[in-house]
Amino acid sequence: MSEKRSFFKGSDTSFGMFYPTDYFVAVFSTLAEARTAEQSIRRAGYAEDEVHVFDGDYVRSDIQERLVDADWVDWLIQKVSIGKESHFWNEDLKAAEHGAAFLAIFCATEDEARRIVTVLKPLGPQSMRRYRAFAIETFDHDLQQAAPAVAVPGNGGAPRNRI
Repeated sequence: MSEKRSFFKGSDTSFGMFYPTDYFVAVFSTLAEARTAEQSIRRAGYAEDEVHVFDGDYVRSDIQERLVDADWVDWLIQKVSIGKESHFWNEDLKAAEHGAAFLAIFCATEDEARRIVTVLKPLGPQSMRRYRAFAIETFDHDLQQAAPAVAVPGNGGAPRNRI
């Protein structure tokens, strides 16, 4: 495990795929945005060893290395996985290739997750998720604004929410 990966307490993988249980990950468009978010989280009371920024070059390299170094069982699971782990791995790779940066925060409870969302939402992350023991909880719905009501022809001009 690299020095950066040692940030995660306990295992940070499941079947060779990134899965840091009890961590919250937010994806930002740039390293500067992720660093700003890191400072906001620290001002909110999180300790230095609970928060870390990973730049896109590191994430891209780490994912590619895990693809190359996977044993045959992990390789098979990576290839046939249809779960969220595989989806996020692919999305993270695409984001990293476009210069995104990733903020990881230790987050063992629901209350902490809500607190993190409250701090990060105004900073405009591309996505937010929390790795729980048996599921990945996403917070992307918290990033979307309510759709404006519009008049729809054919229903008497009554307002209807845009999808």
